[in-house]
Amino acid sequence: MKLGLLLPITFLFGSISWRFILATLYLPNFKQWTTKQLIQPLVAIHLFRYISISLLIPGMTTAYELLPYSNLVRLAGGDIACAFLSMITLMAFHRNWKSAMFWVCTLSVVGLSDLLMATLFDMPIFIANLEEIDARLFGLLTTFIPLVFVSHVFILRLLWQYRKEKKAGYNLRDEKIIAS
Repeated sequence: MKLGLLLPITFLFGSISWRFILATLYLPNFKQWTTKQLIQPLVAIHLFRYISISLLIPGMTTAYELLPYSNLVRLAGGDIACAFLSMITLMAFHRNWKSAMFWVCTLSVVGLSDLLMATLFDMPIFIANLEEIDARLFGLLTTFIPLVFVSHVFILRLLWQYRKEKKAGYNLRDEKIIAS
C-alpha cells in the first residue's frame, strides 16, 4: 500500500467519525431547537480556525517546508477569514440581526472555497510527501479539518432546511424545528 493513501484514508475516517458524533450525539439531543439554534454551535467550531496562523511560523509544522509560501498565506488567510466570519455570525445571532443567516451563508461559501482550494492545491503535495509530515500537521489534517468539513455539511443541510421553511412561511422565531 502506498503511504500517500494514508492521509486521504485517515481524513475519511475523521470525517465519518465527526459525522457520527454530530448526527448521533448532537442532533438528537436538540430536537426542540430551531434551525438557527442548531446552526450556532456548528458556526462556533470555526472560531478556532485561527490556528492555521501556525503554518506561517518557520519550524512550527512541516507545512512550512513542504508548501510554497503563497500557499501557506492562502491557507492561513482563508482560515482567518473563516474565524472572523464566525465571530460576526455569532454576534449577529446574539444580537438578533436580520442578517445572521447571510453571515452563515458567507461563512459557508468562504469556508468551503478554502477547503476546496486546499484539497486541490495542497493535499497532493502533502500526500506526495507524507513521510515528511510531522505529527502536529498530520493530526490537524486528520482530526480538525474533517470536523470543519463535516460542520460545513451540517450547516449547508440546515441552511437548506431553513430556506424550505422560510419559503413555506413558517415563523422561524417561534416554530420549533425537528432535526432529522
